[in-house]
Amino acid sequence: MSRDLERTPAPLKIVERQLLETEGYLLDVVTSDFPFVSVLAQHLLKAGGKRLRPALAFLGAGFGDRDPSREENVRKLAAALELTQLATLQHDDIIDEADSRHGVPAVNANWTNTLAVLSGDYLFAKSSLLAAEVGGEVPRELAATIAALCEGQIKEIESAYQIDRTPEQYLEVIERKTARLFAASAYLGARVGGADVATARACERFATSFGIAFQLVDDLLDFLGDERKLGKPVGTDIKEGVYTLPVLHAAARHDGLPDLVKGDVPQLVQVLHETGSFVYAREEAERYAADALDAARSLPPCAEREALESLVAFVVERIPVSSAA
Repeated sequence: MSRDLERTPAPLKIVERQLLETEGYLLDVVTSDFPFVSVLAQHLLKAGGKRLRPALAFLGAGFGDRDPSREENVRKLAAALELTQLATLQHDDIIDEADSRHGVPAVNANWTNTLAVLSGDYLFAKSSLLAAEVGGEVPRELAATIAALCEGQIKEIESAYQIDRTPEQYLEVIERKTARLFAASAYLGARVGGADVATARACERFATSFGIAFQLVDDLLDFLGDERKLGKPVGTDIKEGVYTLPVLHAAARHDGLPDLVKGDVPQLVQVLHETGSFVYAREEAERYAADALDAARSLPPCAEREALESLVAFVVERIPVSSAA
């Protein structure tokens, strides 16, 4: 059992059994005839993770016909989604020159960039194989999602250290880079589980807004969170040239911000408070969370719907209290 799944968030308890079963399945899927390939591919898997994307797939499937014969395909879908996520993380770590991920050395840091690229590609390939086995609309939707993830990542790199971006441009990037895989997870989970298109689209709407809210809360925590809980220093994004929503909001209200983003983080945090930029970002996160909740409440009443509603509350509860000041 992975470390993170030992502490499954309360909203996901309803799919805890499926998540635990998927852990072993994931390891089997990426086991190669060449032992070192298995070591590389399983490295981040064994480190754990939130497994939010598989969880959304299982929750989405709960709005289907609950036909036991569909369970195998839902599990394959969930595994494909998590392998896609892990592949993007391995490639992100190369781009960011990261030293660690989920509390263990990153693949690129533990071995080499070359091996991290190749094992990330291996994970993408295994994800595609699983999608092909499920069939239907899954391969096409997953491929389109991976393309959107790449677009979001490329746009983020292109926009590094650009202080003149608009909040709308930033939101467009995180919709692709973060929310799109959440959306695909919920939509495809519902469809593979036997739900009709209208129900699956409601799941997709939930996950899109949930994913954006989730990222916006992470953006706030990068400035206002507890380093011990974050597992990294505050201000990591700003130091890497990733100017998130509070910074872009403040840039239009404070002439000195281009110089401040190059200075110390505490002084920048003070200005972001003074410009109301943390309040603005908090309100945006709450707005997307409210839309996710509205989408969840449009779904048929069931335990899965209650879990989605609780997930929204879980994200809102993560918002730093100091962002309201």
